Amino acid sequence: MSFTLHGFVNNPYDLCSKAILTALRALPPTLRERGKQPKIVAISTTGATRASLDALPLSIRVFYRYMLASPHRDKAALERVLAHVSGRAWDDREPNADLVGERWAEQDGTPVYGSLTDVVIVRPALLTNGAATGTYRLGEGGKGYYTISRRDVAHFIVEDLLKGSWAKWKGESVAIAY
Repeated sequence: MSFTLHGFVNNPYDLCSKAILTALRALPPTLRERGKQPKIVAISTTGATRASLDALPLSIRVFYRYMLASPHRDKAALERVLAHVSGRAWDDREPNADLVGERWAEQDGTPVYGSLTDVVIVRPALLTNGAATGTYRLGEGGKGYYTISRRDVAHFIVEDLLKGSWAKWKGESVAIAY
């Protein structure tokens, strides 16, 4: 990632979206059958989609919209792919076809719409290198959702999501912040 006059820019600009497509296309067909599916956890970001961006406080929304536009487009494309394979509607107005390619959903190996239902998207607030606290808020994001440590995101995924609350968040996007 580099910083330009237009904010932070991913290099490559489509790292997350291409990586998720590659990983999903590499799944053996036997893992796509119901009852045998892997649990897929993807780290996105608060503000990647229009709805999650609009839910943020104005002060951070401006920073996200202009300084993090490039990385957020890539995360939105990642979420678009996961919405497709998990059978969720995609209501964002930006299709991000330039990131995943035209007709990406029809390419060989791409799981069909709704074929992988064990998907959770984690949308952390601005990540810090702080200590783990084990105390954080979960939900749709919004007022007061500013930062979260990487350690607490890992704690949520390993200790909460995978060891207990998977059924609650399965098929959802969950924001996490202090």
